[in-house]
Amino acid sequence: MYRTMRRNQIEYSANDVWAASAKAYLMNGKTYIKAHEKTDKVTPNRDVMKQLLEDNLKGIDATTKNLGVQVRQHYKALTFKSLQGGWMSDFDKAAMALADKDIITDMKDFGMIASLPKSYDRAIVKKGQEDRIALESKTSTAIGKIKDRIELDVTVLRTFLSHKYNCYFITAKTSTDSVVFFASSTIHPKVDTELRIKGTVKGHRTDDHGLVTTQLNRVKVMEEV
Repeated sequence: MYRTMRRNQIEYSANDVWAASAKAYLMNGKTYIKAHEKTDKVTPNRDVMKQLLEDNLKGIDATTKNLGVQVRQHYKALTFKSLQGGWMSDFDKAAMALADKDIITDMKDFGMIASLPKSYDRAIVKKGQEDRIALESKTSTAIGKIKDRIELDVTVLRTFLSHKYNCYFITAKTSTDSVVFFASSTIHPKVDTELRIKGTVKGHRTDDHGLVTTQLNRVKVMEEV
């Protein structure tokens, strides 16, 4: 449903907007293209959404609509995290607020909603990796003492690019299922890559679920096993 209002204001069913965002994401090869990245060959997700809505969601099948629902529900569910006092980024707070809207009345919201299918996919991958780490590393124990220089054979469980620190954060497990964590600005190994590394023990930490992790610094990759 659509009704033009004053400039920059519109009125769309939220489910239609989220369905359009899912379709735009798929049409752009599961990529989020920002407004300033527009060229003759690529169209920003936000602009694709506008066209789809103007065409009354023509070409959007039930599977794509369901993806839109899943993305929206994912961010609506953050309400429970907020009520429980869990930490949330400003991005997640803004996404949660948009997901709670049943009607979208401002074109400015399109840019944010356009970005959320990609963020949702990243969140699902991260959750899967976290579940795997928890499952495969129940017996993880601390390795070495602070400042020990150690050499380990590890299997990569998760990598995460930190734009803030311009490096990759890498979580891996040893042959005895102990978990190690380190940062690297020189390598970006894929999940399940096996490496032989040498690093210095910086510390040990235990998360809320009892998972023990050994943090390393000055890590050098000796070889890919």
